[in-house]
Amino acid sequence: MFSRAGQQLSGSFYLAGAQIGGFCPFRASTSIKPFIPAHLPFLLSLPLRSILTQPRTVTDTTTQTPNESYYEGLRHTDAGVFAAIYTEFRKPVTQAISAAGGSSADGSTFFRVAVIHAASLAQAQKLDESIPAFELLKNLAEAHFRDWAQEKNVELPSPAPVAEAEPVSQIELPDAEARHEFRQIIRAKRQFTRLEPACQKTVQELAKDAAINIADPRLHNDKTEACREKYRKTLGLSPEDWPDPLPTWAITALSNEPFQRSWSAAEAIESRLAMGLPAIPRKQSNVTRYVLIGLGLALLGFGIWSYLHPTISPKEVYDENFKPPTSIMADRSARFAKDTLPEARVELCEQLFEQADGYYKSGDYKDAADVLYTLLSGETEQCKSDACFYLAIIALQLEQPGITVEYLAKIPDLERFGEDLYWYQALAFVKLAAQNTMRRDVARRAVERARSNTEIPERRVQAEKMLEQLKD
Repeated sequence: MFSRAGQQLSGSFYLAGAQIGGFCPFRASTSIKPFIPAHLPFLLSLPLRSILTQPRTVTDTTTQTPNESYYEGLRHTDAGVFAAIYTEFRKPVTQAISAAGGSSADGSTFFRVAVIHAASLAQAQKLDESIPAFELLKNLAEAHFRDWAQEKNVELPSPAPVAEAEPVSQIELPDAEARHEFRQIIRAKRQFTRLEPACQKTVQELAKDAAINIADPRLHNDKTEACREKYRKTLGLSPEDWPDPLPTWAITALSNEPFQRSWSAAEAIESRLAMGLPAIPRKQSNVTRYVLIGLGLALLGFGIWSYLHPTISPKEVYDENFKPPTSIMADRSARFAKDTLPEARVELCEQLFEQADGYYKSGDYKDAADVLYTLLSGETEQCKSDACFYLAIIALQLEQPGITVEYLAKIPDLERFGEDLYWYQALAFVKLAAQNTMRRDVARRAVERARSNTEIPERRVQAEKMLEQLKD
């Protein structure tokens, strides 16, 4: 099932971190090395028997592109059309999901699912292209969201009653079973990207062979089985639910070229949005380039001036706002209670987290880090996300904010941590600014990101106060 969005953490600008491996970075023997960072076959047979009747809860957008152009662009995975769809429809669809009881993060996630699903349907000639593209995407996103909420037992408010004079959209969509299968395809692709490159290559070869009903004997070895097992665990499936070589929906996710192109087109736009850039790149003239160069020089000069004339101490800002959890286990329990897609708990992981928590609560942060570090590989690899998160917090406790940024950037399952990632990342940059006042501007931008992505009123107030204190 497609994971709940918290979720792709739009606006984040995580720096490429250090390679985690070999030694615990909090010990004298630290050795951290920096690094730089056919149509869908199952859709051809899907019955379109689900009729979704929804009121127009969002005012229609002004369509700047003819409807036929949207569908043609989806069918041929035109990057410009994908960007135009994001620019025009992402916000109102997100608002529609919020009106249905979801968060803005849910809206962003299920809009993306709807865009990729609509592209797959267009490629399979399974769309009524007389339907306005906005209405299709809105209804498809809402249907996926409601399916997901029902599967996860998330209670949603009842739909608002439809006024008699209000126009109603009646749109034929793939039925619930087909929508569920498509979310499985999305999930298979998303989890696949979390495998190490060597296993990605092996698993993709298996999928491509299975798609054309062949089996390469060279792939029948222990290495292949180990990669299949890692992929199964990443997807959270039991051995009984894991066919040989892969589930049908995973084969589609990893071998179907139209789906791959649609995924990549959406991924490229999401990456731009995550960096605070518009979906459609703006063309730059020479004048713009010279202006940017001039601004860069001005900022450099101003940074030097700030270094020579410091005002409010970033250290004071950091000390006032860094309030780490008092217990790793208590914080994890609170996080699991809120997580609608909790990971299966592994007994060995829990034992090691308990051990680390004992050291953590007594202030023995280096010993706690040693224990957490063992969770980053081997049999406990699925616990890597939590381990990275608490290692990042411990790094702040040990006055090593650079390592905090690195560990936050290495978390495989970012969406599970939501706005906490922005918050601790911002504090890490504030701490870096305390060590080097030339980084004050970077700290401000990080705090601005945290403020814009928090739904906790207290944090918003804290962030605004931090921004005021960090003014040059």
